[in-house]
Amino acid sequence: MHEHIKAVSRWAVLELFLIAAGLLFPLCASADVPMVNVPSRLEMPSPALPDLERGLLLDIGEAGARLVAVGEYGVIVYSEDRGSRWQQAEVPVSVLLTGVFFIDEQYGWAVGHRGVILHTQDGGRHWQKQLDGWQVDAMVLASAKDWMQQLQSAAEAGESTLDSVGEEPIEPDGDLLLDAESFLMDATQDAQIGADKPLLDIWFADRLHGFAVGAYGLLLETRDGGQNWSFIGHRLDNSSRFHLNAIAGSREGSLLIVGEAGTIFSSEDLGQSWQLISGDYEGSYFGARILPDQSYLVFGLRGHAFISRDQGEIWESLRTDTDATLMGSLLAPDGRLWLVGYGGAVLQGSLAERALHALPGAGFNASHAAVLLDPHTLLLAGNVGLQKLALR
Repeated sequence: MHEHIKAVSRWAVLELFLIAAGLLFPLCASADVPMVNVPSRLEMPSPALPDLERGLLLDIGEAGARLVAVGEYGVIVYSEDRGSRWQQAEVPVSVLLTGVFFIDEQYGWAVGHRGVILHTQDGGRHWQKQLDGWQVDAMVLASAKDWMQQLQSAAEAGESTLDSVGEEPIEPDGDLLLDAESFLMDATQDAQIGADKPLLDIWFADRLHGFAVGAYGLLLETRDGGQNWSFIGHRLDNSSRFHLNAIAGSREGSLLIVGEAGTIFSSEDLGQSWQLISGDYEGSYFGARILPDQSYLVFGLRGHAFISRDQGEIWESLRTDTDATLMGSLLAPDGRLWLVGYGGAVLQGSLAERALHALPGAGFNASHAAVLLDPHTLLLAGNVGLQKLALR
């Protein structure tokens, strides 16, 4: 029920349903209705669906030539023929899946609600659970206790302590101690409730080193392909624990994280240290991309999209001519760029332009991700499932 109360704004399409479902519990409890021992969604495999191209799908990945889409009830579908026919993968959970990433044609990861991380080694046909929210809560609580102990010990000794990355000395002043106390209180409460926070996006540098981001400042890292994960959210200057909605990376070692309230973080050393970037917008961002020339692209609420060509010092606004929320991006090898989002928004431009124009034909459906099937066709994933869109 806690997950329902804390539904993340990014998934507005689910909020009414989740809130309504959450309100049923007090009614049953007050009427002394006996509770049935129902298996957790973390233990129930995703259900078999009769129509694999319909239903809520929030992301698409490419495992070589294979397409893999993820969405509601833990459903993962894949296509061997560029979207002509789809098959359903074997998935051990039935939570909403929010993001998917493949490092090559075999190795991929997916993330979702209740802190779930899944892994495949056969291109998306079969998936195994690597992590869930119970383990995430335990990691966050351990980190909060350790940070509080360091600050208290340093304050009692009248000394400075190293920052959370272990690089810069900091003074444990009153504000810092209050932040640490608040962090510890929240982490303790969350550990008691358990497995309530969604992970929202994932990115890997290679088969071993990867990152996942999520609600309430969740930032996780693995260096062994996901066999072990660590909470590293304390490396960010994010005492308000804003939701982290998306992560992007480049082979050169740059990382970019965006989230609510205009939050932007960057790293130039594969996540060892992070810088808080000042953007030109205080609304939430839901997507990010590091372009081939190492420029940053961010986008989100009310059709706002920006490019920085100097690692976040100066931002240029892209003209989108829409106030629809933008959720996903696609960059083709020839430089064509698409942004997709709510209200049927499908915008096309190029890296050489500072404007994108709307493509007709997507209706009023919400799109969260897109892939290019061929030079003349987009495949969109969103609230009505998978939809092909002819390019003109």
